[in-house]
Amino acid sequence: MLRVEELNKSKEIFDGIFSRVEIAIETKDYFNYPHVEYITYVIVIDSKIDMIDRKIKATAKFIKGNIPVEFRIGFMFSEETIIQQDIHEIVEKPLFAVEADRLFTDNDWLATYRSWLIEAVQTNIKTVTLETKSGQFKAHNFSVRDIYML
Repeated sequence: MLRVEELNKSKEIFDGIFSRVEIAIETKDYFNYPHVEYITYVIVIDSKIDMIDRKIKATAKFIKGNIPVEFRIGFMFSEETIIQQDIHEIVEKPLFAVEADRLFTDNDWLATYRSWLIEAVQTNIKTVTLETKSGQFKAHNFSVRDIYML
């Protein structure tokens, strides 16, 4: 177990890097204007260290993005047109909680935490609510093409 002084020092570094981060998800959804571009959403994540219970908690706060042109989703009989729109969807979804000692005793804890965040987002964030041409809001499941920390 880390001493309090070591934990405080690690917390200062951690807070400076990870207190709020953005992870981009490039989806397999695309549009052809003026060339093929893939739809990308940004997941904003807050991470905190609770010094009392010595746990690190990561929470997805919201999803943001932009649909610059209309595009279609679905297949044949269930196809829908998604309209041009800005997205700012509040999610408040806990991603994980882990013992601080588990992370900070890792020799490369910065890389380890980055990979945990990316894996948690890829596992837990699979839908976004989009407005259709008919004015309805639809939960759209997307497939990940690429994912990376901004």
